[in-house]
Amino acid sequence: MVRDRVQDLIDWSNRAAVRLERPHEVIPADPEEAVTVKRFRRTLAWFIYRKPGGRVALGVQYGHLRGYTTDGYGSRVASGLRDVFPMEEALARADYLEDAHQRLENGEQVSGPAAVRYTQAIHLFDRQFRGRYMSTKQAAALRTNPQLRIYDNPQQFVTCCYDQSKALCHPDRQVTTSQHRSPDVSHCQPGCGNIARTDQNINQIRDAIAQHQAEIASPATPIPLRGRLEQRITTLQTIVDEHQTTRSRDDRPG
Repeated sequence: MVRDRVQDLIDWSNRAAVRLERPHEVIPADPEEAVTVKRFRRTLAWFIYRKPGGRVALGVQYGHLRGYTTDGYGSRVASGLRDVFPMEEALARADYLEDAHQRLENGEQVSGPAAVRYTQAIHLFDRQFRGRYMSTKQAAALRTNPQLRIYDNPQQFVTCCYDQSKALCHPDRQVTTSQHRSPDVSHCQPGCGNIARTDQNINQIRDAIAQHQAEIASPATPIPLRGRLEQRITTLQTIVDEHQTTRSRDDRPG
């Protein structure tokens, strides 16, 4: 049985921890007794909705050809994740919006074509959801509210205020519409009208610039690669400078 194999893995891990004198890595006895695969559903959902590329990884695992196939996967009764996926998606979004609200309250500034929509969304979250118990009804309202579809994309140094009609990451956006669709973070386009850049995004860019400069300074970096890194630094610095000149602070009373 799968349950027995899970227990065998735990026993093997504990024996290895003892043998290697790493007692802090021993897996303690579970208060719910046997660890079953069913209990991993929440863990799976947590990683899918809180880690970069989580939905993509799920699609690869199950052979989905489109992102929205993955989005709808949690609604299948057969998957065993019908209740877990939607709630975890709502909790992950609430956590992000709570963090964004705190940063905005602390004076964070925002730039980009979607900057106004970003600040409006944060204030909407504050009025309607912040500090309240996340019931199933509240979770559904949070997930389906189009104004609150805010996605962080640290790989591209942007925050996406997703509006499918403006999303350049979806070339078929005017033909195929669905409330289940979400931004394709691997195909983010710099001219998209959904982009907002926060001070946090800009700090990520500065970190990337510093890393590229260190690579250029390294004698192990080939000359052609140094040229590409210098071009990348120029592009990133332009984004930083533009943010500095166009960013706006939200002065609305808390």
